[in-house]
Amino acid sequence: MITYLTIITSPQFTLIKEDDNCDEHVGSVLANITTSNPPVTYTWNTGSSDSIISNLPAGTYTVSVNDGSGCAKTSTTEVLDLQLDCEFFIFIPSVFTPNGDGQNDEFIIQLKGLEFISLEIYDRWGLKLFESTQKNKGWDGRTTTGSEATDGTYFFILNYKKADESIAKKGTLTLLR
Repeated sequence: MITYLTIITSPQFTLIKEDDNCDEHVGSVLANITTSNPPVTYTWNTGSSDSIISNLPAGTYTVSVNDGSGCAKTSTTEVLDLQLDCEFFIFIPSVFTPNGDGQNDEFIIQLKGLEFISLEIYDRWGLKLFESTQKNKGWDGRTTTGSEATDGTYFFILNYKKADESIAKKGTLTLLR
């Protein structure tokens, strides 16, 4: 008689953090799953059940990840308060989750001491999906036709002014639903 043994490992993930700066409560932590048996649930020490927590002050954050096999793993990270160049400040989130839960549903760039000019979002083929010249208007993860953009990496161009200098900052962001 042959006996088969199935070995199930605990979920594997890494914590990706963005530190707070200038006491603006702009830190974030993402539990980035690399292997697991779905479905996966998250339990943060903040009470959140999302894969990402954001708008965080400096502090220690812990998440327990449980998978469909009943396996669990816990990890902790510390969000620091950097206090870097607090007269002028830009916070650009690297991940947002427009899933309608009221938390981190928009990609919004925060500026301090700088004049916002415009924000543009593009997909990987260079198609413009979003554009705004309003400082507090963020991208909600919808295309210009109103349909939901899929999970993935997108590109942004932020134009702003510091004193009399116009600056264009380019980068990537990740959309997770």
